[in-house]
Amino acid sequence: MEHIEGRPLTDILGELENGYSLRELTAKVYEVARAARETRKPGALKLTIKVSPTGRGSVELDAKMDATVPEHDRPTTTFFLTPDGTLMWNDPNQPRLPLR
Repeated sequence: MEHIEGRPLTDILGELENGYSLRELTAKVYEVARAARETRKPGALKLTIKVSPTGRGSVELDAKMDATVPEHDRPTTTFFLTPDGTLMWNDPNQPRLPLR
């Protein structure tokens, strides 16, 4: 690996938005990791840092985060259609038993 001039990226992340970006990134990593463990589905976290020149010998860094937090599948419910198209939870063609 070649030698890279300058401060480590972790130091810069700690200073972006007065440290808010790093705190948010840390929180999102844990949120995605916990959800991935619970749902057994993959998640993702994307950090984009836009670097814009200011024209005064400096640059502005703008951080954006996008998290894909896995979710549990929602359950489905089966309904039956009557001849006129009404949705019914109970099968209209099935006789009801006289239970008490």
